[in-house]
Amino acid sequence: MAREDPGEAVTLVFHDAPLRSVLEQITAQSGVRFVFASAAVDSASITCDLLALALNDALKHVLNNTTLTFKRLDERRFAIYPRPIGKSDIAGRVVDAQSGESLPYANILVHQSTSGVAANSEGYFLIRNVRSWPCTLEVEYIGYRRKRVIVAEDRDSTDLQVRLQQANIEMPGETIRAANWQAIQVGKEVGNIAISPSEFADLPMLGDLDISRSLQLMPGIRNSGYSGSGLHIRGGRPSQNLVLLDGMTLYHTDHSFGFFSAFNAQAIKDVRVFKSGLPARYGGRTSGVMELTGKTGDFHRPQLSISSSLMSTQGIAGIPLGGRGALFISARKSITRSILGTLHERMFRTLISDINPFHAVDDTPFTESESSGDIGFYDGLAKLTLTPSDNDILTMSFYQGRDLVGSVDDYGSANFWRKDDTIGTTDDVVEQESRWGSRGFSGQWHHQSRYFQITAQASYSDYFTRFELSEKLGLLFGNDALVDPTIPNFSNVKNNVTDKTVRLDGKWLAGDRHTVDVGAAYTRSAISLDSDGYILENEILEADTFRFKEDADLTVFYAEDTWQYSPELQLKVGLRSNFYAPNNGYAEDIRVDWEPRFSFWYQMTEHWTMKGNWGRFHQYIMQYDNDTPYLDGRISWILADNEFVKPGFSEHRTIGWQYQRGRFLLDFELYEKRVEGVFTPFDYRQFQSRNSLLNPLQQRNGYLRGFDIHVRHRLGRLNAWLSYGYNRAEVTVDNHYRPMDQDLPHDLKLVANYDLKHWNLSATWQLMSGRPYNVPELQLARGYGSQWFVLLEPIVANTGRLPAVHHLDLSLTSTFRNSFFRGKIGISVYNVYNRDNTWYRYFTVRNRAVKANDVRMFGVTPSLFLELSY
Repeated sequence: MAREDPGEAVTLVFHDAPLRSVLEQITAQSGVRFVFASAAVDSASITCDLLALALNDALKHVLNNTTLTFKRLDERRFAIYPRPIGKSDIAGRVVDAQSGESLPYANILVHQSTSGVAANSEGYFLIRNVRSWPCTLEVEYIGYRRKRVIVAEDRDSTDLQVRLQQANIEMPGETIRAANWQAIQVGKEVGNIAISPSEFADLPMLGDLDISRSLQLMPGIRNSGYSGSGLHIRGGRPSQNLVLLDGMTLYHTDHSFGFFSAFNAQAIKDVRVFKSGLPARYGGRTSGVMELTGKTGDFHRPQLSISSSLMSTQGIAGIPLGGRGALFISARKSITRSILGTLHERMFRTLISDINPFHAVDDTPFTESESSGDIGFYDGLAKLTLTPSDNDILTMSFYQGRDLVGSVDDYGSANFWRKDDTIGTTDDVVEQESRWGSRGFSGQWHHQSRYFQITAQASYSDYFTRFELSEKLGLLFGNDALVDPTIPNFSNVKNNVTDKTVRLDGKWLAGDRHTVDVGAAYTRSAISLDSDGYILENEILEADTFRFKEDADLTVFYAEDTWQYSPELQLKVGLRSNFYAPNNGYAEDIRVDWEPRFSFWYQMTEHWTMKGNWGRFHQYIMQYDNDTPYLDGRISWILADNEFVKPGFSEHRTIGWQYQRGRFLLDFELYEKRVEGVFTPFDYRQFQSRNSLLNPLQQRNGYLRGFDIHVRHRLGRLNAWLSYGYNRAEVTVDNHYRPMDQDLPHDLKLVANYDLKHWNLSATWQLMSGRPYNVPELQLARGYGSQWFVLLEPIVANTGRLPAVHHLDLSLTSTFRNSFFRGKIGISVYNVYNRDNTWYRYFTVRNRAVKANDVRMFGVTPSLFLELSY
């Protein structure tokens, strides 16, 4: 770029004036002279309104829409001459204007053309063979103000740095919200969504700002159990999604029975979700991808922020490292039982009651009057970023999250009858403690050259559950002697899933039409289960010890070509090869799967875009049970072994259209996913050996079909969107389609955000179909000379469906700032009209019949929060 003298400034106001007159005015104000050919200058007319602008910038604006350019000859002379006809490159980086943090995947478009690119994960971009000079770049990143940058030189620009301002600019006493404020971004590519966690902070929340809940406001993305944070993407299960945090694979992504996300939104910079058509670099899952990028922190200034709500307290800290890096740390911990305690009351003890093998047969079910417990969680993320050179970035990230639930439940006495019609009595006390969580580490090296990008990464992650149960069960039969007044039942179960991955990814900018991605990866996955304890077997206490461990290797190679066939048409063709070796990895056990991928978008008119994709995907480590294994010690993740367990498989087909005009957006996508290897277990089986667990399990085939609609518009200070998703998730059973657990046909969300200058008012309303459930069967059981009723899972699953769920949530927030700190305060109200929604339904026996018991979700629940930042 040309040199700038900040001392030279001019003010120009012209409308359709001859260029010669404009140059004469510049000479009068600055004293510089111009050398030019009269014929070229006299044919140009100029319209401009510039106030005290530096001379170089003023000349860029004046000549921007002409065929002319300029060059400084000496201190007081400029040459004006025709712009050379040629092709040059523009390379640069998009960063945050305040912190200098890179902004991954920002969109860069050449103004008044269809040429454009997306920045990479480190904010770098390269636009090849730009033909028109000077040119104007339009740079956009979700949660930031759109910016136009004029590039006036007719030579390669390699050091351009685009600094974007956040959408909400905090000034003393007020907050200025950018006109193009947005919290979400729906990409041109089908199934691609990005969100800004910071922008969702104004929306209603249950306890804390939650990334997963924010994503659930998008079409085609639902929660698990209506209030859970696990993502069902277009009918898939949460375990079928690939979740990446700074490159590390995480197997568990929520706290407190799935109600809260395990990721602190204040520590996350960027979130991207692929609902279908996954790029070739992603694999190992059959549904979708959620990729999160942690914040790096400010390279120049220290950061400190503390916030608190009714659920948790959290803080972040950033330490700059001499302008060449930063250390960023975040931590969050639950502090009260106002919300978590309600979860404990409504879910945990209900699940504990299912452990007891006896069911009441009269009007007195097991009591829960003598019950106490504890519940809590914490999580933290630390990230070290170093930039040893302008072309190299080193990052190291560490994540850890933990949950703890403990309970002591005295169920008192319950009755059953014996064969001789005398009444028997049980006295049951259950003590239980469960701990579960994830931890992970990743290290990355990213090198950026002119036409090549290389990223090397090593990562480790571990998901674990620890379960301890101690039960004292007394049996009394009328006046007969006690069989055993304190029959103990003790178990200690440890379950682990680990993932070790190394990978190398490369990108070659082969020309203005081709970008080639290639890469390779190796993953060692392992699962283990250790169980110790003793149980009552035929009235004799016996030790119960079990050890199980299994691992597998997965080697992957992929290549993908993004071809800009024309300014209106982009094609993407990819191929991924998987070499999967369970256990010992002998050659005869290696399974080879090929995964072709294809996607496109076509700009039909100025406002209409057509898009679509097709692809095949395999999953080798799967969760066969989506309930709560951390509450009863069951193993939940298993590896495909190509014998008892086949890998999961899916084939995606999607077609869509997008209409965008000004601030209005309409996006529609129609999809079908063919799935194979879906688990359909019908009961809780004791894990004694691999074969005894897997033989009864069935893997079925099915289809996930539906469509998504997203409508967004901005009217003045009001931002609003509507999302609707229709989905049917069904498997084939005896040549008939049966609904899966996640079959939720209708899902409607309305979101509105209104800027009140000093305050921000937001509202969300959601309506969702009821979840299917199993209606149990009643069977008579006998033992100890007595008999009682027990409940069994039905032969035909999911024949019942819960009532529809809907609720309205409101929030009011305000951002403030003074000379010492800035802050945010707000109130959020969940379920404003106190809708009595059913969370799930469980069953007991009463009067020798099955009785349904509904566990309700939260009623009207207010939440306060305060955030202070330095």
